[in-house]
Amino acid sequence: MKGCVEVFDSVYSDLSPDTNIQLSTIYTNFTNNDVLEVEVVPGQHQSGSVDCGLFAIAWAYELANGHRPEHVMLEQSKMRSHLLACFQKQKINRFPVAN
Repeated sequence: MKGCVEVFDSVYSDLSPDTNIQLSTIYTNFTNNDVLEVEVVPGQHQSGSVDCGLFAIAWAYELANGHRPEHVMLEQSKMRSHLLACFQKQKINRFPVAN
């Protein structure tokens, strides 16, 4: 299987050299002539620097349910309490989206 690795990042728009090396190492069996195609998908950027894990979980949920994260605008101020409620219910639901 050959293809492109998509990166969803709520903080940065470019990949660091270290991240490129890590991706090349992880996906070494999926390269085409030792070249790994990587696309940083433009999407929502978070406010502040502490909610990247929340975005990672929310976007993983979107992908697992057939939605493209770059088409979703999340309500960042509600994400932390939403995830806590999901943990308490032992079920992950879709994160709050902006209208």
